[in-house]
Amino acid sequence: MIGALAAGIAHLQAFTEVDGISATNALEHCQKLVCEAVNDDGSSELEYQPIGELVAQVLEDSQTMSESGKSIPGITTGISAIDAIFGGFEEGCLTVVAAESSDGKSSLCRQMLESVAIEGHCAMDFTYEMMPKTEARRMLCSQGKIDAGSLKMGLLTRGEQAALSVQVRKISGWDMHVIDAAGKTIEQICRHISRKSKKMPKGKKIVALIDYIQLCKTAVTSKSREREIAHITSTAKQCAKMTGAHIIMPSQQNKDGDVRESMAIEQDADTLIQIQKIEVKSTKKAWEKGKDADEPNNIRKIFFKKLRDGERYTYVVMELVGRFFRFEMKREDEG
Repeated sequence: MIGALAAGIAHLQAFTEVDGISATNALEHCQKLVCEAVNDDGSSELEYQPIGELVAQVLEDSQTMSESGKSIPGITTGISAIDAIFGGFEEGCLTVVAAESSDGKSSLCRQMLESVAIEGHCAMDFTYEMMPKTEARRMLCSQGKIDAGSLKMGLLTRGEQAALSVQVRKISGWDMHVIDAAGKTIEQICRHISRKSKKMPKGKKIVALIDYIQLCKTAVTSKSREREIAHITSTAKQCAKMTGAHIIMPSQQNKDGDVRESMAIEQDADTLIQIQKIEVKSTKKAWEKGKDADEPNNIRKIFFKKLRDGERYTYVVMELVGRFFRFEMKREDEG
């Protein structure tokens, strides 16, 4: 830049000595020298792959899928009906799960993260809302189908005690990291994921849950919370791309079905899943069982509003079993 400026000054000092060159021409020449200095800073060119190599990789991936017998390209969510639509957790992607308050977004995300750990991959649970011990208790209830109230109060049946013993041994062997994210920024979380990704053995992937977007912090100061949220989701997306991790971020949504605080959430997400309530009418069978017509409705539609590599607006109907913090497939005979 110093050289370009010096050459520009010399050109300006001498331009009157050359016929046919105006002051405007001389200034344009100086601007050109400065622009060349800015654009040619000595750094290396950006890496790229020829399209032929990329096409070969696509064909190789397809052939590998065919020979391996796998039905999905990514890590399973543990729910086959969702896998059939979603394709599992593929590397370098951001998935947002949106729902109104207490409609099961954290439960669904945690349940899918448990499946990642069962498959032998690295699962990270960055929790802003819950204490790490609470997260562990909910995983035990989900995997062992143990009543949460009974476990918390120490009132387990013999069957639940046996199930708990099995799950303690299984879960203790997982590569599961539960991190208390209170007070932490998205930048700190992404640095942690980046450092961990560099230590992953070949074939092992990272799936990280950051629960949830509206509680997430950032080191970037802004007068607008909307811009902060946009920065948070953009940072998470870039982290996923650079590390090869798959990041899951639950998000609150309003009564109209839109994600809260920033539309950038939907724009940055590779996949946007909405958990929607389904109104279920009382049946004669319910009355015969002594159920109240006004009992809580736990039937949910797992709706794919956005899906980059698949058909959007498809859905799966499931039931949120609150005492297990777990979603189960809805049986047809239940109406």
